[in-house]
Amino acid sequence: MTGNTIGQYKILEKLGEGGMGVVYKASDTRLNRTVALKFLPERVNRDEGAKARFLQEAQAAAGLNHPNICTIYGVDEQEGQLFMSMEYIEGGTLREKLPFAKPDDALAVAIQIGEALQEAHAREIVHRDIKADNVMLNSKGQAKVMDFGLAKLRGAMKLTRTSSTVGTLGYMSPEQIQGGEADHRSDIFSFGVLLFEMLTGRLPFRGDHEAAMVYSIVNEEPESVEKYLPGAAPEISRILEKALEKDPADRYQTAADFVVDLRRARKQSTRVSREVTQSALAAAAGQGPVPSTQMPVAGPTFFARFRWFILTGLILIAAVVTLVFLRKPTPEVNPNMTVKELEIPLTNIRYHGLSGDGNWAAFPGKDAGGNWHVYFMNTGGGEPKVITSDSMRWIQSVDVSMDGSRVAYGGTTPSGNTPAIFVASALGGGTRVVAQDGIVPRWRPDGKRIFYYKWRWSAGRMTDLAIWSVTPEGTDNRLEFTDSVSIQGRISLSVSPDGGAVAW
Repeated sequence: MTGNTIGQYKILEKLGEGGMGVVYKASDTRLNRTVALKFLPERVNRDEGAKARFLQEAQAAAGLNHPNICTIYGVDEQEGQLFMSMEYIEGGTLREKLPFAKPDDALAVAIQIGEALQEAHAREIVHRDIKADNVMLNSKGQAKVMDFGLAKLRGAMKLTRTSSTVGTLGYMSPEQIQGGEADHRSDIFSFGVLLFEMLTGRLPFRGDHEAAMVYSIVNEEPESVEKYLPGAAPEISRILEKALEKDPADRYQTAADFVVDLRRARKQSTRVSREVTQSALAAAAGQGPVPSTQMPVAGPTFFARFRWFILTGLILIAAVVTLVFLRKPTPEVNPNMTVKELEIPLTNIRYHGLSGDGNWAAFPGKDAGGNWHVYFMNTGGGEPKVITSDSMRWIQSVDVSMDGSRVAYGGTTPSGNTPAIFVASALGGGTRVVAQDGIVPRWRPDGKRIFYYKWRWSAGRMTDLAIWSVTPEGTDNRLEFTDSVSIQGRISLSVSPDGGAVAW
């Protein structure tokens, strides 16, 4: 199949083949980027029920945009065969790295996986097959959770009695094995199994065949992490115990809580490692262990006993006096500001927008075919994703709602002669025209209205400008005020946090 062209994709090489289909590396000629294409096996294409379930799951997973989740760009069908277009990741699976030599490295990667699950669960998407083979590590060591949208389909297929089945079973929660409802807490159990394996290179439940593995997961306590990792921080053992509880009600109830404890454990692990290193360095220098206290040999005088406290106090008093009388105020603007550069594989982009928390960015960009689209991406990293269904002849600017769920933009369709205001879901799946003859949309912070410019023309020239507002559904379109000052163009508009004032 290498060298073939399927729609806008040119197949470059075969990456692998498994129970869920064949994966190829391909070039997206329309957007000028490298992608991975996963073709589903023929048995899925023949089963209309399985195809419908897959499409529903994959479309939901395509709405995930997180630096630790492999982005699904879309689902297509070519001559009756389903395939997914996904982010291409240069690297290997987490399986190839196990076990990690240092617990701190394992915890660092685990935190990334937990944040990916946190994002998916917040959008009510359950993975159902978290394991080392479904996590990639790119060339920068960044974790990418794979195959959201495929797991439910995999779970619905009959398992065969093979060694690979036993491997998959090792990550399953008790409720999954017993045929119960597998919600987000089932992912948390599987994540606990994966964390144990990342730390030790072994699974916490043992079994040489399917029946033995099933019995161990449902009835036996997991092995102790200290058995394979002596000196592990107590916090790690507690985390694993809570994540691997048989009853979902006794486990972590959210991935966010799991991640909080992982961060705490990593800090504890780093502190213990630092203290051990300092002791080792002192011993190597022939100093012996570093004493925690030093007892005086003879009873010192009052001043000798407290001289350091007295001197420290005098120094502090002098410093305070100096600050009060000599310090000149030096105003600072955003002293804690950090700068982050986003990697965007496009050469022509325009004015962007940000969500209220700064985690999501949207911008108009022109593809290789000369058409404009709205792109949406996580500011923490990852690839930008097209969220508009129609190509545009021109888009000037976009604005993201405070909660990051919707994007408003002004542009012109290929068949249109005048600009309009559009609203699109951040998850993709269609756009809506909410106002004609408008540009530069700006959300009111509560998300209930969109402000925009509307030009007024007379005899082929602009006479004045008006600022209008409209609901995101395109109703109650109304004039707010006009500006008769003769200026050739305006490109900026802002709405105050309380929605009571507009600057332009």
